[in-house]
Amino acid sequence: MDGWMDVSPDSKRRHGFPIAKAGKSREYVFTVPAYQGICKQHNSCIKGQLELMRLDADKGTWISLKRGLPSAVHTCVLRDAMGTPGGSSEELYFGTTTGDLYGTLNEGEDWQLTASGLGRIQGVSAFHTEE
Repeated sequence: MDGWMDVSPDSKRRHGFPIAKAGKSREYVFTVPAYQGICKQHNSCIKGQLELMRLDADKGTWISLKRGLPSAVHTCVLRDAMGTPGGSSEELYFGTTTGDLYGTLNEGEDWQLTASGLGRIQGVSAFHTEE
């Protein structure tokens, strides 16, 4: 490859933190898009609908995932604030700077608030333990 190719979902969602790979049925890439220009305080701010974008690398298409996520937030999701147990897992977790932790058990189709009222979440690690 001679250079980089822009695979952004569209012109409004060209920047985002973090990025992670997960998936059981196929490998997906996930990111939390930030909307530049809306929030003057941060360049990675989410103001309004919290969503994740999922890239299906086989098809080269992005899908917006927001079922279960709030529609009125003003927060950031930092670079290290997304984690997956690894392997071929359908699970993915991310945290916000306003102290909310979200998770999915089905490759992002549905999200649940798993904890709230936490401090600023700067990193998320997920793993499975043997019983």
